[in-house]
Amino acid sequence: MILPMLVPGMILGTRAAQLVSQNPTLRLSQLLEMYYSHRGVFGDADVRVCRRNELFYEVTPDVLVKEVTHKISREDHIADRRVHEGLTDRK
Repeated sequence: MILPMLVPGMILGTRAAQLVSQNPTLRLSQLLEMYYSHRGVFGDADVRVCRRNELFYEVTPDVLVKEVTHKISREDHIADRRVHEGLTDRK
């Protein structure tokens, strides 16, 4: 599923403008390194990868979560159906 790969971007994206304004020389690699560390982003242990599930729901509107989940579910269903049809068409 693609969604877990998007979570860090959504979490860090909501804080990016503030972080960059406070630290104009901040590089993406530094931000990611902090996010994936045990210390968290600039020492804030609340903003780190092990809290991604809670943070995701804090930064993402419920409507968007439902919409994305529905689209992914639908695409998975379509892909499954195509695979099944491809297997049953071979005679």
